[in-house]
Amino acid sequence: MEIKNRDDFLVFLKEFITEIHTEDFENNTLDSFLEAMKNWIEDMDGYYKNIGMREYNDKTLNWSMLADILNASRIYE
Repeated sequence: MEIKNRDDFLVFLKEFITEIHTEDFENNTLDSFLEAMKNWIEDMDGYYKNIGMREYNDKTLNWSMLADILNASRIYE
């Protein structure tokens, strides 16, 4: 799903919430989820560089990046 604005993010978030207690959600406790989130945020520069995201700016956060952070946090170690 391409997330361009707040409304897109809310659609994403509604679906994300329904997946919290599924097999696809490895970090299903708050502490493991937040630890994974912290780790992914520390490493996300490399992710955006690898996918060639030229407009990535570590000084700002957009709706799409927030969705990336949440998605990565479900499985990242």
